Amino acid sequence: MENKGNNTFKKNTIANFPTHLITLELGDFNNDSHMDIVTAGIYVYPPFENMERITLWMNNGK
Repeated sequence: MENKGNNTFKKNTIANFPTHLITLELGDFNNDSHMDIVTAGIYVYPPFENMERITLWMNNGK
């Protein structure tokens, strides 16, 4: 969610896949002064494909 500054928020979709993300952490993982996101999740319903997934979303500053 992006805070628009007037008590409203805008939803920004960064991806449609992977799904079932259950945790995330912000940090500057490549030391470029831009916050990046690491997410992790599991599939809790059959067919249990890709049981574990960790994804690093790099912020390019744009």
